[in-house]
Amino acid sequence: MDLSTIDLHPRTVSALRTGKSAHSNLTTAEEVLIESESQLAARLRISEPLSRDLLLSASRAYYPAECRVSTALALRTEQRARGRLTVGDPVLDRVLKGGVPTQGITEVYGRSGCGKTQMMLQICLTVQLPRELGGLDADAVYVATENFPNKRFMQLCAHFRSRFPALATHDPGTRVHVIKVSDPETQNHILAYQLPALASRRRIGLVVIDSIAAAFRGDDGGGNGSRVDGGDAAERARQLCEIGAGLKRMADAGVAVVIVNQVSDAFGDGGEDVRFVNGVAPVRVGAAPGYPAGMVGVGDGVGGIWRRPSVVPALGLAWSNQVNTRIVLDRSESVCLGGEDLVSGGGEEVSHSAAISRTLGVRFAPHLPLTFCNFNIVAGGIEGVAHDLSPM
Repeated sequence: MDLSTIDLHPRTVSALRTGKSAHSNLTTAEEVLIESESQLAARLRISEPLSRDLLLSASRAYYPAECRVSTALALRTEQRARGRLTVGDPVLDRVLKGGVPTQGITEVYGRSGCGKTQMMLQICLTVQLPRELGGLDADAVYVATENFPNKRFMQLCAHFRSRFPALATHDPGTRVHVIKVSDPETQNHILAYQLPALASRRRIGLVVIDSIAAAFRGDDGGGNGSRVDGGDAAERARQLCEIGAGLKRMADAGVAVVIVNQVSDAFGDGGEDVRFVNGVAPVRVGAAPGYPAGMVGVGDGVGGIWRRPSVVPALGLAWSNQVNTRIVLDRSESVCLGGEDLVSGGGEEVSHSAAISRTLGVRFAPHLPLTFCNFNIVAGGIEGVAHDLSPM
């Protein structure tokens, strides 16, 4: 916005003209708003009250009152109108109070093999459903920093087309746009330029990045390396903030933004023992820092003991500050009563058998309670186990 279109004090107008001839060029409201009062006063050689008046005038013109002020009721109505994106399973939707939010950044993190990519593929299909079925009737963009599992995706397509007649009228694969990236710079370029261009031609309802950490971790097998020059943590934090800002701009337009993150082990503790009582009421035997309370598998729903190390999401605080909703998935080998004998940490013998259990839980969210449930991965996607729904 040009400053010539804004009503300013005559002395300020004169100072702007003088500054323009003296190579202290300020011509737009945007240029003024990035300066402080003292910087403007020194740059234009005006008093601080005049510089304050300049900032206020530029602010009022650039951000009209109707854009800055809204009632709580209007915000609530807008949030309800946005809706949520169904995961495609009633139990998981119940944990998420309707599904994935279409505002802010949702992160899904967990160990390898816990079902993160399975969930991403599934919501790439549910976003195509009409709104009355919990979808957004829109396309999905899948930013893949690792290999896209096309064979599994085609299998899910077949199951979902038979399950939802609304998907039988077209090939769901034509509405999922896969973009391959390998470094943070390419990722930023895609978010800044390619996605807006694609959104101008197609209705985009979902953006998935799988995974955000892969582009920042080294290839040397160390797991903690960085592709940022010299391993510069400050530069990596800057790039993460840029990515987060770009994603939030898309989320503000009503797009569901879901980011997959990897995990790092939390060192300094050997893990924890969790004892199951009646399947869903865990009683702690030990504790591990960084491990969310209640995030446990329940085996066969009878009881048991499970020992495992704690993990934390990758990329640290710089990325965590960008996330609005954090969901944790877990895959573990639970130990259930019934089977061979086992000596527990307390020295008593218990009968047990091993079983794989997967868990989905809310780690934090401004609109959700901390709950969790078990789920299974089947040919048709991920399915929650209803009787496992419990508070964390």
